[in-house]
Amino acid sequence: TFFHESSLSHFYLFQDLQNSRITISNFKNNEVVQYPLILLKGTIEHDNCNESSKANVRHANDCAISESNTKPSKNSFKVLIELKPGENLVSIDFCCSSINMKLTYRRRKSCLNIVPMYIINDGHSGQFQSSDLEDNSPESACKRILTGSKLLQCLIAEKLYEEGFGRKTFQLENDECVIFRSNLNYKIARKMNQEELWGYLGREIMNSKIGSNAKKYLGFLSCTKYNGESKLIETYEDMIKVTEGHIALGGGGLALFGSACLHTWPEKVEDVVRRFEDNTSVDKQKFMDDSCYRGTYGTCFTTTLGSVLHELCHTFDLAHTQDGIMDRGFDNIHKFFIVTNSIASDNLDEESVATKSTCFRANLAVNSFVNNSGIIRNPNCVQNSNIRKKYEDDTYFARSCSVILSYHKFFNDYSNRNSGYILKFDTSTNFVKSTLGIRVIEIRKGTNEMVADSWIFTGKILKYSFHIPEDCLSDTDKLFIEDNAGNIVKEFYER
Repeated sequence: TFFHESSLSHFYLFQDLQNSRITISNFKNNEVVQYPLILLKGTIEHDNCNESSKANVRHANDCAISESNTKPSKNSFKVLIELKPGENLVSIDFCCSSINMKLTYRRRKSCLNIVPMYIINDGHSGQFQSSDLEDNSPESACKRILTGSKLLQCLIAEKLYEEGFGRKTFQLENDECVIFRSNLNYKIARKMNQEELWGYLGREIMNSKIGSNAKKYLGFLSCTKYNGESKLIETYEDMIKVTEGHIALGGGGLALFGSACLHTWPEKVEDVVRRFEDNTSVDKQKFMDDSCYRGTYGTCFTTTLGSVLHELCHTFDLAHTQDGIMDRGFDNIHKFFIVTNSIASDNLDEESVATKSTCFRANLAVNSFVNNSGIIRNPNCVQNSNIRKKYEDDTYFARSCSVILSYHKFFNDYSNRNSGYILKFDTSTNFVKSTLGIRVIEIRKGTNEMVADSWIFTGKILKYSFHIPEDCLSDTDKLFIEDNAGNIVKEFYER
């Protein structure tokens, strides 16, 4: 249905927000966003309303009007809205109260993009593993991958907003998922380990007509096959042993994943909440249960979506941290998107989490302090329950990770600010020098590159040089530096 301007004007009757019993906490009227899928959060007072009442959400633009419902929990609500380019009008009604808001979606112009893709191996049908009740066609796979990509785009933007950096996030190329037909035979792919798959497919993509250094690729492998029949599956390691073509690995320009749990993902935004709340038990004889030992379709969706976020962020140069998303702080990612108190995914067994083979942790002895110059030294080495309490959804980035993302080239438009710059580390003096200003310094230890120390400089007055204390560095440490224009230096320290 198409509407004239007068129809939208009639719809958009803005009322005094302060007199409303409905409050939106994370967006203001007339805001402009640069990505399509947003999460509205707020509260509703409903003393005289039925506990089972639902809020009606109405979204209109120049082309159509859509409606959905959301049920508040403990006076709180969250609702996902997919914006169309241009002005979007949102109305939320509950009992006798209503609130209206105008938001504008204006896509950020960038030559640096993320390309979601479904990789179909040579000789494979392209159908991912699923029950007979699910559409497992390549077209369905692309819909699920694109919806998941938009969810992560939204999450990162909101997390950086919470940290005071504005709603910065990556851009999806053409807001679509592409099908990539690989020359790698599916039988050979199923016998390869993660590193071999990542290396082969990364080279193949870059040598193809869509290969570009201005893009990063988020790929899912069609031929992943779980073989759990007549086998005793008790641990994560047991599950991985019987899964062919499984991968969850990200870095450089490629984040690559298996498709064994893709059937738990939604095809469209309207199905996201239902998929998160799906408490159907996974039949481990038939399907992979990558849920961090929680055993439901909903928890498979939340854990695998969180894993994709973690690995995708490696392509944005984030290392492992001792807390947050770049540790194991992504298994409750559903809490970011929905208000919930009762689904199985709320109940994480910390001991079980620690047994997952993808959980990297290093025993690092470092201390935290603020030195005499006032520069914050921010080691990421300790799980801090007080940090977790700060985030009601249990989903957050360590501070240095947020700063890296907020200044990253894939999150900004720096134009020609990079000509003639200097960014270097002088090993003879332990000084970092930058002509554009330093934003982040990290010291990363071990083969898993665990962040041991970090210094961040987010003030308006730029820092052009910084001395790293001698006792913070040791041989084989990797130094990471990012400047004010997203330029990055990574190098190993040698005395």
